[in-house]
Amino acid sequence: MDGSLAVHPARLRSNGAIAMTRRFQHRIETALPLQSNTGILEISGWCLLEGTNRPPEINVIADRVAIESIRRHPRPDVSAAFKVTGEGDLWGFELRGRFPAGAHWLKLLAAPPGTDEWQPLQQFSAVVFSRGLQASIEFPADPPVRESVRIQGWVAHPEASLREVSLHYGTRRVSC
Repeated sequence: MDGSLAVHPARLRSNGAIAMTRRFQHRIETALPLQSNTGILEISGWCLLEGTNRPPEINVIADRVAIESIRRHPRPDVSAAFKVTGEGDLWGFELRGRFPAGAHWLKLLAAPPGTDEWQPLQQFSAVVFSRGLQASIEFPADPPVRESVRIQGWVAHPEASLREVSLHYGTRRVSC
């Protein structure tokens, strides 16, 4: 063998024969672990399938979260390093998706062009930080308040709908 073929465990046939598959070469170039303060994770890198001049299909899965956009771009450096020429050298990729706040375990997947034969290439973690609740009391502008007064202001959360807003002061709670 010339090293360009590898046995993938999922390719073992029931009769004991081995179906050979070409190897994917790839690299995630975004610093890992991924972090986001906005809820948007962006992943960039490159991927090629040895023995073909067409870029493979690429995607990331995590907790049923869909990737919103996949953009391909030329990577002549990858073509030169692996001595391949292809359809515009589109080995580069940028994946972008919205994820809820929390820790996520993501899988980078690739499939030969035009197939649904997805193979996991790499697992990595990502953390999405919540931007949290934001609020402001706009009136009265000058504390301390020494008498009964109407308080005005606003409250919002950038990622969630608010079900209830109340103001706590001392031992009192007032729904807004």
